Order: sequence, then C-alpha cells, then structure tokens
Amino acid sequence: MTRVASFHQSQNLMAELMRSQARVFVDQQQISTGKVAQTFKDIPRDAGVLLSAKAIELKTEQFTRAGQELGSRLDLQNVHLEGVASSAQQLREVVLEAVANEKGLSLMQEVQGLFSNVTNILNTQVDGRHLYAGTRTDVAPVNASDISDLVAATAASDLFENNSLKPSMMVDDSLNIEYGVLASDLATDLFDAMKRIADFDNATPFGTDLTTAQRDYLQSEVGNLAQIAEDMTAQVSANGLNSHLVERSLERHAATEVQIKTFIADIEDVDLAEAITRLNSDQTAVEAATRVLGTLNNFSLMDFLR
Repeated sequence: MTRVASFHQSQNLMAELMRSQARVFVDQQQISTGKVAQTFKDIPRDAGVLLSAKAIELKTEQFTRAGQELGSRLDLQNVHLEGVASSAQQLREVVLEAVANEKGLSLMQEVQGLFSNVTNILNTQVDGRHLYAGTRTDVAPVNASDISDLVAATAASDLFENNSLKPSMMVDDSLNIEYGVLASDLATDLFDAMKRIADFDNATPFGTDLTTAQRDYLQSEVGNLAQIAEDMTAQVSANGLNSHLVERSLERHAATEVQIKTFIADIEDVDLAEAITRLNSDQTAVEAATRVLGTLNNFSLMDFLR
C-alpha cells in the first residue's frame, strides 16, 4: 500500500510561511518609516557607531544654535558700539566747532543730547535683560537720566552699576568667545570727558562768545576726545572680530552637519526601491507558500485507495 506522508511537508511550509510573513512585515515597516530598523537592537552591528554619530549630530546642532544666537547678539552690539563711537566722534566735532567759531551757546545742549544717547544705548534691554551690565542683567548699568546726574557724581565711574563679569559662550569644542561688553569699560572715559566739560560750564558757563580761558580749555580736550573716539573704534573692531569667529564656526558646523547626516542616513535610512522589490518578492513567497500549503492540506489517503 502506498503511504503519503504530508505532516513533515506541512510543518516546513508553515514555518516558511511564517518567515515570509515576518519579512513582509519588516518590508512594510521599512517602506512606511523610511528606516532600516525601528530600534537599535535590530541593528546590533551598527548600533554603537550610529549612537556616536547621533551624539556628534546633537552637539553640532547645539553649537549651531548657540552660534546663531551669539551672532544675532553681536550684530546688535555692533549697532550699539557704532552708535557710542559716533557719539564720541560727534562730541569731538562739537568741541572743535565751538573752538573754531569761538561760540559756546549751544555746546551744553549738544553735550546733553550725546550723553542721553549714550546712556540710552548702554541701558538697552533685550527680553528684559540689560545687555551691558555684565552678568547683572536685572539692573540698568548706567544710573543716570540727565547730565546733571553726571555733574552731581563724584566721578563718572560712580554712575555705573554693572559688575565686572563678561558673558561668554562656547561655539565650538575649543572656542569660547567672551562677547560681553561692560558699560563701564565702554563709556567711562567718554563720561569723564563730558563731566569735565559740564563741571567747567558750571563754574564758567559757556555763552554766545567763548572767553579765552574757555576756548583754551576746550582746545585741551580735543586730543582726549580724539583718543576716546579711537578707543571706541577699537571696541567696534573687537566685536567685529568675534562676529567673524562665529561666522567661521557656523560654516564648520554646517559642513559637519551635512557629513554626519549623510553618514547617519547611510546606516539607518532604507533604500526604498530595494525595499519595494524585497516586499514584492516576499509577498510572492507568502502567496506561493499559502497555495502549496492549501493544496497539501487537501490531499487525502482516500485519493490513493480508490
């Protein structure tokens, strides 16, 4: 009598069907997510390298955000520093004009306007934080509203409330930029010059026509004011150098991000064309195994006994 042993074949076909269905599931997941695997344990060989690459990517993104924030801060500081430097230069020009014309009637009005302009710049706030108070961002760095406050002070330095700590920021692994500008560092000499002029005016008010003593005094201040304006220009240049360093660091980070993202994509991103081809092949295998299994299950010993 002929025997038909189908149990073993059925078990093998069932196992193959389950393997094919598992591959189809993986293929579908890869196509829908675009990723080779959903967890690191599914790619044990590349998991360590991928984790390291992602750590570098995260750090680079953090440096990029920090650099962009600092770049915006330095751009704003540049506007302010140029404004203070312009005020110093204007004060020199006002004094020169008074000496040249031997007229002083509007001199103190000009000085008052320039003092107010510089004070307003140094007391600038962004998001409720004073920019030029060092790390003491909750208080205005210049405690004055009028040139009379400057005259009343024992020294110009008494008007400054900032501390001596300058903010800094890491924009790269080895680049820490001290970007903070202190109001006292920036304007003490300028305010000293304004105070001397204001004190002289209190003692001998500048009138329509300058006296010889007034003209000689103002002439003696011209050199000081020229040096102050030059120092202000140096502050602008230093701020510009920091801006350049930040721009270069951002360029490096942008290049690093492109490289690391490409590297990560090579590991975790799936080749969609290849995945679709695999899916079609695995679906065909599932259909074939199902049909063969169905045919095998329909076999009966009775078919061979008749």
